[in-house]
Amino acid sequence: MKKNLLPDMVAMVLLDKEGNEAVINIKLFTFNDTAYIFMSDSNRYSASSIARHTATYISQIVERLDLDVSRALFFRHIYTSDSGSVFGQFYVSWENGQLTSYTFKMLSNLNQTQGIEEAIQKGEVVAFSNRQLKSIPVAV
Repeated sequence: MKKNLLPDMVAMVLLDKEGNEAVINIKLFTFNDTAYIFMSDSNRYSASSIARHTATYISQIVERLDLDVSRALFFRHIYTSDSGSVFGQFYVSWENGQLTSYTFKMLSNLNQTQGIEEAIQKGEVVAFSNRQLKSIPVAV
């Protein structure tokens, strides 16, 4: 069995783009004045929830955690016992505080993943309040 670099992610309740409650796993580290946000699909939901609702989830995470988007990096974490932790990065464009577009790329070589592993090993884990993890906006 290969190593899981993020074994204790926490569940965050979000709304998907259809307005349904969804749960993803999240972990945040700060390292070198940058926020590293890792997202992983929850076992209870579809394995492609993040892929289908990326922009919606990232926007809610930024708002709920009051993140400075100019100092935030977003990653998808996928773990299997055969491959261990693998990562993909979301390259996000923002305009006036709104997510305007993003691209996604799986990180495959050692140079691409070394910075992530360093942030996980040397970075400071950011704790979340229950309100940040479970607060669902109410439609008016």
